[in-house]
Amino acid sequence: KRYFADISKGQSSIAPVAVVESSQKGERHVVVKYAGRQEVVQVAYHAPAITDGDAPAMAVLEKLLNVSYSGRLKAKLVLPKICMSASAAFEAKKDPGLFTITCSAVPGVGETQVLEAVDGTINQLRAQALADSEVRRARNQAEFAYVSEQDGPYKIAFNLGYFDTLTDWQAAHTWTERLRSVTASDLQRVTKRYLNPDNRVIGWLSASSQTKPSTTKPAPGGESPPVKEAPKAPHTRQAMGVSMTGYKADELLAVTVSAADDVQTNVPTTVVPSLPPAPKIGHEKAVLVETKRIHQRVLKNGVTVIVFESHLSPMVEVLGAVRAGDVFDPVGKKGMSALTAAYLNCGSAKRSRSQQTLLQEDWGLSPQAMLKFDSGRDVITFRTRCLARDLSNQLSVVAEVLATPVLQEADIDKAKQEVVAFIKHQEDTVPMRVHRAVLRKLLSSSCAYYPDDLIERVKSIMSLKISDVKSFHSQYVAPNATTVILAGDITVDEAMLMLESSVGAWPTKANHLRPTMQATSRRVFRTFIPTGASSEVAVCLGQLVDAQRNHPEYGQLLVADCAVSGHPMIARLKQHSEGETSLVDWRTRFESLGGALVWLLSSSMSAEEAPQAVSSILAEVKKLVKLGLRSDELSEIKRYLVGAIPVRTMGTLTAVCDGVLESHLQCGEADCLARTLSAVVSTSTESVNKIIRTTLKPDQATLVIAGSAKAIKSIREKVFTPQVSGN
Repeated sequence: KRYFADISKGQSSIAPVAVVESSQKGERHVVVKYAGRQEVVQVAYHAPAITDGDAPAMAVLEKLLNVSYSGRLKAKLVLPKICMSASAAFEAKKDPGLFTITCSAVPGVGETQVLEAVDGTINQLRAQALADSEVRRARNQAEFAYVSEQDGPYKIAFNLGYFDTLTDWQAAHTWTERLRSVTASDLQRVTKRYLNPDNRVIGWLSASSQTKPSTTKPAPGGESPPVKEAPKAPHTRQAMGVSMTGYKADELLAVTVSAADDVQTNVPTTVVPSLPPAPKIGHEKAVLVETKRIHQRVLKNGVTVIVFESHLSPMVEVLGAVRAGDVFDPVGKKGMSALTAAYLNCGSAKRSRSQQTLLQEDWGLSPQAMLKFDSGRDVITFRTRCLARDLSNQLSVVAEVLATPVLQEADIDKAKQEVVAFIKHQEDTVPMRVHRAVLRKLLSSSCAYYPDDLIERVKSIMSLKISDVKSFHSQYVAPNATTVILAGDITVDEAMLMLESSVGAWPTKANHLRPTMQATSRRVFRTFIPTGASSEVAVCLGQLVDAQRNHPEYGQLLVADCAVSGHPMIARLKQHSEGETSLVDWRTRFESLGGALVWLLSSSMSAEEAPQAVSSILAEVKKLVKLGLRSDELSEIKRYLVGAIPVRTMGTLTAVCDGVLESHLQCGEADCLARTLSAVVSTSTESVNKIIRTTLKPDQATLVIAGSAKAIKSIREKVFTPQVSGN
């Protein structure tokens, strides 16, 4: 009412417009020729509107065909190597839409063979009764996919509005009930009714000289296609791939900001144009509302449990960490943590990897939501998500892998190949080489955080034995080194009961302290890395910062960082002088290293852009160091961060888990949000300018540039000559 009640109603209502198609009388074909090599066949059937009683069955039918590991399309088209990929899609629309099956043929396979396989799959659904287990799996898949789209209030609001445009907003709450009511007979009935040749159009993206695909008719006995007129409707959000994250939880905190008490520093006023005063909501003081939505407990065996309660949707995100990351690799056995994480993905003594996969698929989980272990610098992480009703079962899977992983000789070569492939694909890139070089210039070579040489790391991994993995697992993968974060539709009491049941019997082991970070005593401020003939240039500026998330200086660092690149309007790297081309997209981040932070400013660009980009970034940062922030700029940055930080850290269950884990690992606190916002709000111009002068000074930071010999020469000559020659 406050913002919209005074808006007058329109003078006249907009009359609905409906474009009515004539009913289809037979199968149609569309052929598009192009110069590529990939043959694509799409079969589109007329399908009911979302308000139709058949719509839930069509949505479940889509999942029955699509299930990633045991779906009909994979079994009938992909595994026989007829298609490289095949997928079905039901359009949820206000008006009748389409049910499509899209197939990318294997090279050498024509459209005739693809259509025969599609029709064979449909014929089987029409003629044979479906097993209850397959129907249950498809229903679970449909429900999980729908609930997954409602992660956070923003997405929930979008979903309510979306259903309101289709029928009414209440339908958003009843859709899962309609999905759960679908039976095997419903699926067979809609297959017969809608998936008929006379009710379809075949589209063929042809890379060959043929002009018309041939078809095979489904088995006789099917019903006639429904005589429904289908107006043309807009794209669905599923088809558009709409993904939205972020919100500010009003019940979580209330922060007021003003610059009334800022200490004025003697800085020029020509840095940027003056800003209008930021809205004053009250005195410069953070009024934090304690909601007790984040709880931290410890099981008897030492497992740390952190629970974030959010009952907006029946979903729970699970994120765990074991203090057994790369920094715990034994001397002479680099890559041990990474190989151990790969082994944990091989299953448990109770269930093999394939059995775990099929079990999770039965619960409705997509491949992206299934249990996955990864190795990091400090910890081995594991992540999954599931419907709240399946959480106890999923935690049992997590527990059996942690306590009793399958460690067999037959799996070691595969695990090694996975780890080495990841290193080559993710780590051996120009930006990652630059990142490692920055850390090597900042850290002591005797420090556990000092980056390994990739070639030596690969050699070490290939030399490891199954006995090494067993020894590392028995020593470091322990309950008292493990943290489990649960975020979503669960209470702390429910979480404790489930975890006590699943991991409570896991025996405690000896504690291992995390190594500390050691800075190098010999700083190298500028390094160039030749990368052969690569046209890409990567640049990274790095500086060690002695601060943690629960320190007041962290809020000042966030303000300073926002002044460099975070704020969309007044950040120095967002500004452009008159006539200057746009600056390259520079990004900043803080990286935790054994109780300290590294501030990184990085970007990738073409060789032609590099000299001006590097010169501009150094000049802008130097100008900020020299002139500092004005009080009006500081007030605006505070106002921005007070809204942006909760959006980034509380917008989805995934973001909550990531933020809580990072906070817990760095400073032992599960929730630093209130402390961080208080530190931001209490920052004065004097304190932030001091941080800027001491921390962001580019002449005292490590700069690493990687590119071709020609690009490096150009940067040296145009940016650094005659100041410094050589490295």
